[in-house]
Amino acid sequence: TSLKNMLSENWSAVEMSEKMVIKDFLLQFIATQNLKCDRQVLNMVIALFVRITKLSWFDHPELQAMVSEVSQLF
Repeated sequence: TSLKNMLSENWSAVEMSEKMVIKDFLLQFIATQNLKCDRQVLNMVIALFVRITKLSWFDHPELQAMVSEVSQLF
């Protein structure tokens, strides 16, 4: 929750390359750890991923590809 709040408040100060790294890390975590980690942790990671998707929707066209990446994942 703290990480989600911190990123939400400071998202405009995060560089585009770092946004891409954060997005890729969260998506990879959800894909690989979904059966291994605690359900509450997974729910919070998903909530963080959704929040950064919302915040970055208009930042760069590549960030809009998150929806198709999640669709391919599942």
